[in-house]
Amino acid sequence: MATFATPRGEPLVPKEDCSPFDIGFVYSTISKASPAEKFRFINNVWKPSLNYSFPASVEAAGKLRKCRHEWLVRFTWLVYSRYLDGIFCLPCCCFGIQYGKNAARLQKLFRSPLTFWTTAVTRLQNHSSGKCETHSFSVVAMANFMDVMTRRTVAIDEQLNQITFRQIQQNREKMKSIIKTVVFCGQNAVALRGARDDNPDDETLQGNFQALLAFRVDSGDKTLQEHFENAPRNATYRSKTIQNEIINTVGSYITSKISAEIKESKLFSVLADEAADISNKEQLSLVLRFVDSSQQIREEFVGFYHCEDGTSGVALKEMILKAVADLGLPMANCRG
Repeated sequence: MATFATPRGEPLVPKEDCSPFDIGFVYSTISKASPAEKFRFINNVWKPSLNYSFPASVEAAGKLRKCRHEWLVRFTWLVYSRYLDGIFCLPCCCFGIQYGKNAARLQKLFRSPLTFWTTAVTRLQNHSSGKCETHSFSVVAMANFMDVMTRRTVAIDEQLNQITFRQIQQNREKMKSIIKTVVFCGQNAVALRGARDDNPDDETLQGNFQALLAFRVDSGDKTLQEHFENAPRNATYRSKTIQNEIINTVGSYITSKISAEIKESKLFSVLADEAADISNKEQLSLVLRFVDSSQQIREEFVGFYHCEDGTSGVALKEMILKAVADLGLPMANCRG
């Protein structure tokens, strides 16, 4: 068994002694190839025969290590380059796009060959564990691509649209727990944030919202747990900005439903009261009174409005007219 001192990832044998379909020739360019060229390469990619003798390298503690045939059998996406004496992930090379939590660390098997054999099995297991978003996407993309090219399924763009749709559905599932927590705080008059809320992982600084999310995870919310463990730090959807956006969105949804019910009953009356809040800002609270479809008299709060132009009769009138118009209600239907 021969050993080699050639730098890892560098050409080990002359090009002319290698198959033209050796992954080592095209791993950095195959993703930009035409569909026909990519299809031809995938179908003909060089694979060592069972009697092929892999070259050995001296690794930790002076021990000889080399690639093994069983890895190529166990990990079906794995291909070996005789030219570089390294292994690559074929789907990632052909269809990979670096994104997600661990994108910056994704180099071996994708952008460069894996040539250190001592820890190869661990690296291969981690690559295919499901936490590598690039690999998961690439495997599906390559399967869809091959189905399209062999006329077994619809066009790849439609398949990718389906993947995107599934991703949207997954994101919605993740947001459900977060939105429900905001709604819970609102329904029970619980303040969302504490003195500081900048580090949700620091229990001493957690506000009620962050603590409730942690409680949901501890209570068995697997979807939320998986989201917090694998999402990029800038996309956990638990910051104060997201909290405010959810509050505004929920508020808009509630007022739109109230507006729709009032339009159905047609007639309504306005109840308004102006007062200074704790910060001495003049605020107008607005309530609409109407009879709903079940013939019940209802009074629904629709918002606080800052009296920026003062509290004169004219200013309050203009504010009420604008607020009612923003709800899509004609003042001609106002009574009382």
